[in-house]
Amino acid sequence: MKKLLIINSDYYHPLRHRLHNMIEQMRKVFDIHIITLTPYSINKSKKENHNKKSGIQYKSEGNITAVEIIKVPIATFLLTGLTIKRVVKKQKFDVCLTTGPYFGFATLISKVGCPVIYEDTDRFEYFAKNKLSQLISRTIEKYCIKKATHIISVGYSLAESAKQIRGDHNVSCIPNGVNYKIFSEFSNEKSRENIMIYVGTVSEWSGLDLVIRSIPQIKKEVPDIKLIVVGDGAYLNELKKISKKLEVNTHIELLGKKEYNEIPEILSKCNIGLAVYPEIDLMKYAFTLKLIEYMAAGLPVITTNVGDGAQIVKESNSGFVIDYTVESFSNAVINLIKDDELRYSMSRNGTKYAKNFDWDDLASLEISALNHVIAEHGMKFK
Repeated sequence: MKKLLIINSDYYHPLRHRLHNMIEQMRKVFDIHIITLTPYSINKSKKENHNKKSGIQYKSEGNITAVEIIKVPIATFLLTGLTIKRVVKKQKFDVCLTTGPYFGFATLISKVGCPVIYEDTDRFEYFAKNKLSQLISRTIEKYCIKKATHIISVGYSLAESAKQIRGDHNVSCIPNGVNYKIFSEFSNEKSRENIMIYVGTVSEWSGLDLVIRSIPQIKKEVPDIKLIVVGDGAYLNELKKISKKLEVNTHIELLGKKEYNEIPEILSKCNIGLAVYPEIDLMKYAFTLKLIEYMAAGLPVITTNVGDGAQIVKESNSGFVIDYTVESFSNAVINLIKDDELRYSMSRNGTKYAKNFDWDDLASLEISALNHVIAEHGMKFK
């Protein structure tokens, strides 16, 4: 069995993400060793209990090396580099899959002795809080994209960007996906209400301020319109202020964070899925996972022409791509709710299209990419 080294900072992250959905498929093909971070805010017993509660099989004896987070970031980075060197000194790997610019950089300068695939998940410079941090992130990320043996980008815009940075086509686009079986089980629910839903981080870029500002106009045509928000974030307090000022509190329900396996049933009661983002650099390269989950669960979607969302909605004819204005958003909502046939048609289109993004199929593509790199580049490291 070929040996795969995965270097990913988020293996113990409480939110289910890409690696969690692919890892079991990958273990069928590769003997895997994982280097990750152990959050200092979660002790060992709490971490194991959380993993059991979430149904995510993190534990696998003897093949996980956890790096403790140190409050000084550079110290964590150096410790990660030393950990990588220690692991690769003890055993040889056929290929390495690393994610994110800082772990990617630590991997590349540590000389792991095998081909390195860099998993390109975002443009992290846009998360930086100042110009210096942005410059550092941009420089490190470009280094990772240029120097890695191969790139796996998780979205269409990211893949095109990576090709431009590298100047070649050693880039695969394997997008994020959905547990299609779980979500599609609820796609034919008939007990849907006039509810718009947003699932995810509640931040300034979530577009929820636009949604709330549109409710007064929407309720003139749809008096029972409602917004459900599943998720948490610092921007919640500002949204509460806006809704109170506009006197639409009774039309909004904030459910907070929910377990992954609770989301499909919540979606089954709703009529419209929302991914309405402002045109900002942070969202320029976004592949919006929530769109695929909405579609799999049978919800028509409303999105803006930011990131990959517009391409997905246009290709699938599963919703509306709108301008980031109250008028454009309100019209889309009213049209979807008033026109049953249109809504049903977009619902069916979305559910059918989302099947292309089933996690098992995407994991197979990722495994094929890993094997291709081993076959093409592995001999250079023998």
